[in-house]
Amino acid sequence: TGTWSPALNNTATTTYTFTPTVGQCANTATMTITVNPSITPTFTQVAAICSGATLAALPTTSNNSITGTWSPALNNTATTTYTFTPTAGQCANTTTMTITVNPSITPTFTQVAAICPGASFTALPATSTNNITGTWSPALNNTTTTTYTFTPTAGQCAVNATMTLTVNSYLSGLRTVTICAGSSYTFNGITYTTSNNTAKDTLANANSCDSILTLNLTVLPLNAHTQTVTESGCGVVVHNGTTYNNSTVLRDTLYSQYGCDSIYRVTNIAVYPQNGLAVSKDTFGCNKLVYGGKTYLRDTVLIDTLRSTIGCDSIYNTVRIHIQKIYLNLSLNPEMPYEGEYFMIHTENTESDPYTIVSWSSASLFADQTLKSQQLALQQNTTVSVIGITAAGCRDTATLPIVVRPYRKDVMIPNAFSPNGDGRNDVFKPVLAIDRAYNLTDFKIFNRWGQVVYTTSNINAGWDGTSFNGSLQPQDVYYYTLMIIFMDGTKQVFKGDVTLIR
Repeated sequence: TGTWSPALNNTATTTYTFTPTVGQCANTATMTITVNPSITPTFTQVAAICSGATLAALPTTSNNSITGTWSPALNNTATTTYTFTPTAGQCANTTTMTITVNPSITPTFTQVAAICPGASFTALPATSTNNITGTWSPALNNTTTTTYTFTPTAGQCAVNATMTLTVNSYLSGLRTVTICAGSSYTFNGITYTTSNNTAKDTLANANSCDSILTLNLTVLPLNAHTQTVTESGCGVVVHNGTTYNNSTVLRDTLYSQYGCDSIYRVTNIAVYPQNGLAVSKDTFGCNKLVYGGKTYLRDTVLIDTLRSTIGCDSIYNTVRIHIQKIYLNLSLNPEMPYEGEYFMIHTENTESDPYTIVSWSSASLFADQTLKSQQLALQQNTTVSVIGITAAGCRDTATLPIVVRPYRKDVMIPNAFSPNGDGRNDVFKPVLAIDRAYNLTDFKIFNRWGQVVYTTSNINAGWDGTSFNGSLQPQDVYYYTLMIIFMDGTKQVFKGDVTLIR
């Protein structure tokens, strides 16, 4: 045994001496511990790139032969500093390299004003207002509106730009005029009395490009003729909004759209006597009715008119078809009752027509056979049927097999819970084999000092590890009491400890 000196030094190579404890007849010994110097890896700097350009992978071996890895991953959209971490065991330091990513620039230009067709365009500038050089395509076109694309010279970190040069068109128009023979029309200072479709006038438009207006003049001749018409009716005739009960003759003069052609119209109003007879009947069908060789599925009114030889004395035959539909449906509330649990059976006509109940079966289960909804409590599976009828005597029968679930009073009380929001064991409450048909009373939680920290009578609630004011309770062992009252009136009281785990 013995001691070493001097104290250990992890920054430089050092020789250490071991001095034996006195009385062991042993000599001193030495040991030299070599400390190699740390090396900083060196790399060739990567040149700056434009945003989105390709970056070659950084070398995993430095210029001075140090191997390692780089982080983070290469990013060709933003300037980033990358760290090189040497592989363990090389006595090398970490180093960094910043790769500059220059942002892309959008060239800007002064918009060129619109021109008329054939006017000259000044050559588009090869240098943008923000000093980006490049070329335009396609070639300038002074006959139609065109969008031109500016392509920057390579190496400027710039994107393409566009400019639309507008070429305003020469407008042309047509002035259409119609006059009657004997009238005249003046166009561009010239008066016309005959049809003309070649005269033109030149006008300046809002775009300073001349517009050509062509005259389309039509001269209509004067032609008048007489028209005789007869309007007849049974009992009454309505002509131009006027009601006539007796025969008469009307005379009128009509003009065409342009007032040239005239029609001298004579209207003979003939009113014949009218004696009609109305006949109607109602007929009913269940879900459908065949009448006159046709099948009707909904309420319909059929109207037929039988006329005399002159078409006046008539029989108005009206048939009102009434279709009553009944499709009974049975439903339970709740849908899956327990043994001995009271539940409701509801009837419904899915066709919405009014109906009444004729009977229920098995009849022994239903004291009142005419109710549309019944209340039951069953101890075994049973099939129920009901017969309904509409006011017209249409009937339907609905049948429903009822399966009752066993009513089990099994109760399990957890001895620990962890309200940490992970969705598992977050709430402390009793676990029952049944999902309803019981009451929970006097559910209380006490801390170790006997203070009540939680109480509820809600069968769906549980303790989430908080007090009445919502504050979190600490991890500890708590005492609980609760009573469950089952459907048959029996009660079970539970007491015990539960551990809250945080």
